[in-house]
Amino acid sequence: MSSTSPVLAFAIRGTQALFAIVVFGLSTTLIRGHHYGSLPVTLGFVAFVGGLSFVAALLGIATHWMQALQGPAGVLMDGVIAGINIAGGILMAIKLNGVQCKSENWDDDWHKAINAHKMFISDIICGGAGKEKGVYICWWYDKGNALVSRCRMAQADSVFMFFTAIVVAVPAVLGFLRMKRGY
Repeated sequence: MSSTSPVLAFAIRGTQALFAIVVFGLSTTLIRGHHYGSLPVTLGFVAFVGGLSFVAALLGIATHWMQALQGPAGVLMDGVIAGINIAGGILMAIKLNGVQCKSENWDDDWHKAINAHKMFISDIICGGAGKEKGVYICWWYDKGNALVSRCRMAQADSVFMFFTAIVVAVPAVLGFLRMKRGY
């Protein structure tokens, strides 16, 4: 992105940094709320994705002053960061298993009961879900609207990783096209 407008480059990298901070913050909040059992690998990976994306945003800003980060190295860095964010977003979406973040009464409808059960057994949403003596354990179940709140955090985490991937893909594609044209 060395031949593009510095204002545009800083806007793109600033947006990338902002989204990365959001991903990292939501992930660490979900990690801190995990109290039962071992920490799901997904949460650790997603926090890593947020931190790595922030470092890449700083390196993206540095490309204007460091010749070594321009050209193929910058395109490769942006492509890898976009891929890692897509992988993290997909992983989190798979782990959420299509849950809808709603607080509903289980007795009304069996669809609502299935959705509530998905939140109850999700180790990401529940703060540690498991089975003890044949009974499911969910740390945040009886603590107000915490399950719905944690569910929304996890969904937002996934969405912001996809947003970050889109923002990072723009300079990667522009840089690749610039390299193909030779200027």
